[in-house]
Amino acid sequence: MGNPENIEDAYVAVIRPKNTASLNSREYRAKSYEILLHEVPIEGQKKKRKKVLLETKLQGNSEITQGILDYVVETTKPISPANQGIRVFFKVHPSPFKM
Repeated sequence: MGNPENIEDAYVAVIRPKNTASLNSREYRAKSYEILLHEVPIEGQKKKRKKVLLETKLQGNSEITQGILDYVVETTKPISPANQGIRVFFKVHPSPFKM
């Protein structure tokens, strides 16, 4: 495995069209797209859930872009038709920012 010092947290924002008709439009409308959020249970409450951005840990010495794309496919398998996951065809440009 990799060096534990090279592990970084990564938050992933996946923007997807709300319906397939918006893919055919030539103009961008913000209302036609949504940010994919992952539902996680709230600690201590069985029925309550909250929506959060996708989050993963990445190895600094591995291919970061491919790691993010693989994570998105695996995470979205349960919510996609035919259990395929969301296939991402765009290049990912990770940029670090301080919180």
